Amino acid sequence: MLSVFCTIVLRRQIRMHPFNNGMSSRMLHYLILAIALIACSAPPILRDFSQSPPEIISLEENVLQVVNDYRKTQGLKALREEAAITQPCRSHSKSMARRGEAFHGRLDLRVQQIEKTILCASVKENVATVMGRRDIAAAALEGWLKSAEHRETILGPFDLTGVGVARDSSGTYYITQMFIVTR
Repeated sequence: MLSVFCTIVLRRQIRMHPFNNGMSSRMLHYLILAIALIACSAPPILRDFSQSPPEIISLEENVLQVVNDYRKTQGLKALREEAAITQPCRSHSKSMARRGEAFHGRLDLRVQQIEKTILCASVKENVATVMGRRDIAAAALEGWLKSAEHRETILGPFDLTGVGVARDSSGTYYITQMFIVTR
């Protein structure tokens, strides 16, 4: 409806414009249509990826809790969550959800972002996808513990962590947890 209104207004303005010297009506129509599409199109929807919905934040907290609970059963101290680590984890989980697959790519960029505020001696990352499970956090931990490398990361000498969770339109959850040893 808005573009029709803009077309009518622009058509009247161009017909009455003093520089309209013999332009064909068809050319005038295409010009009006082009201007209307450009001028009246809605701006792109910009999403704020720095904020996560409460359900997702709760899942992030649950992942941290189940990982820390497991670490405690193994005689290790709990990891402390840091917002400077959580933000890149969230961004990465959202990237995985957009692509529809778990991956570790561009870890170096996440580390660079974290190192703007935290000096890192060692960094590791676990990623997971979970679908069709009631307890998302427990399912992610269960999957990680089945892998020697992921289990080793969870049991490593880390002190800081961040967790990011995203969900795609099919209901699959994508989880990123980074583990940091500070200098």
